[in-house]
Amino acid sequence: MHEEVKKYAENHDIKGLRYILVDSLDVDPTFEKYKEDYAYCQKVPGVFESHRELMPLKSDQTQWDDSYWEKLKMDLMDNFSEKRFAHMIQVAKVVYADKISRILEERNAEERKRQETNAKGQKEQGVAGSPRGIISENGQQRPKNPSQGSTWNAVRQEQELEKKRKEIELENQRIEAEQRRQRERIAAKKAEYTKQSSTQGDHGVKKVMGIGLAAAVILIIILIKIL
Repeated sequence: MHEEVKKYAENHDIKGLRYILVDSLDVDPTFEKYKEDYAYCQKVPGVFESHRELMPLKSDQTQWDDSYWEKLKMDLMDNFSEKRFAHMIQVAKVVYADKISRILEERNAEERKRQETNAKGQKEQGVAGSPRGIISENGQQRPKNPSQGSTWNAVRQEQELEKKRKEIELENQRIEAEQRRQRERIAAKKAEYTKQSSTQGDHGVKKVMGIGLAAAVILIIILIKIL
C-alpha cells in the first residue's frame, strides 16, 4: 500500500484520499497497484458517500469514451460513491485499453529482466565461488563449508531485497509525480467549473435587473402621459 494513503488516513484527510483514488485510474488503469489502497479506503469512514444519481451510468461499452470518462470524474468529485467508482474501474479498462497494453508489456519486460539478472547472478556466484570453496559434484555446485554457503546466500538475498526496495521507491516516486499532475488538472477543471457557474449566476442577476429597470422606465412614461 502507498505510504501517502496511510498519511492521509492518519490525518483524516478525506479529500486527499479521494484525490488519490481518482488519480489512480489515470496513473494505473489496470488498478493492480491500487487494489490494496482501495480496500483500505473502503474501511475509512467518510471516504465514500451514498450513491446519488447525477449523469446516468452507461452499461453500453460503445459509449465509454474520453468525454464520458471526464464527466464521470466530475460527478465522482460531486458524489464520491462506491457504485460510481466501481463503474469507473471497468470504464478505465476500455478508455485506457492502449495504455494498459503498454503497461503490461513494460511489467512483463521488467519481470523478464529481473529473472535474467537473478539467473546471471546465480551463475556468477557459482563460478566465482568455486576457488573459495565451491566444488563440483555430479555436475552440481555445492559449498565445502555449509556455513560459507549460508553466509553468501544471506548476502545475496539482502542485495536482492535492497534492489527491490530501490525499484519500488522509484516506482512510487513516478506514481506520486503523476498523481500531483493529475490533482492539478482536476483542481483546474473544478475552478473553471466554479467560475462558469458564477458567471452564469451573475448574468442571470443582471438580466433580471435589466428587465426590472425597463419595466420601471415604461411605468414612468405611462404616468407622465396620464398626468
